[in-house]
Amino acid sequence: ILIFITIFSASAQDNFKEQLQSQIEKEVCTCFNKSEKLTMTIIGECLENSFLDKDEAIEKLIDLESNVSPFDQGAIIGKELYLNAQKNLVQDCDSYFYFFDKLRSESLSNMATYPESQLDALNLEIKNNQTADLLWQRGNHYLAAGDLTKAKQDYENGLLIDPNHLQSDFFLGWVYELNGDYVNAIDRYTKVLNITGKEEIIIFIELARRKAKQ
Repeated sequence: ILIFITIFSASAQDNFKEQLQSQIEKEVCTCFNKSEKLTMTIIGECLENSFLDKDEAIEKLIDLESNVSPFDQGAIIGKELYLNAQKNLVQDCDSYFYFFDKLRSESLSNMATYPESQLDALNLEIKNNQTADLLWQRGNHYLAAGDLTKAKQDYENGLLIDPNHLQSDFFLGWVYELNGDYVNAIDRYTKVLNITGKEEIIIFIELARRKAKQ
């Protein structure tokens, strides 16, 4: 009976957590949709405001018999809800998805190409001393110029020299994404996420996943 009660309690807690997660995401998406023009500031405010009145709900998810303090448990639960919200919002909230997809396009448009003289100097440097970082720099020039084939080649060659060159891995993932190869893009982004722990990369992974469904 005790085992049954424990399992039932855990199941009820999981259901409550899912309902709380869903509530947060609906509130945040509604907040996005009310905004005439989304900005990173507004996105931050929508996410923050959605959590303001959730302290009591989060407290219900705390295990008082755990060795982890209630405060630390609350922080862990809050972070999990926050990260899951960002992932799910990319998939389920159109305004969130299109905002970040547009932001990615704008960041690509804002990348600068090298003047011809500087590109010539870079080519000479690569000829004399080929390194992953130099190839990455030239790959970025080609990416900015829209030459995805040459960009891909430089990133791949850089990774042959240094398989741990994460900048090349990330930008190679971007090239895959731009080419519509979302499986390989996700693989590259996931590798960088696992090594660096940079949570913003989760957004890039989810953008690629949603595009793969379209």
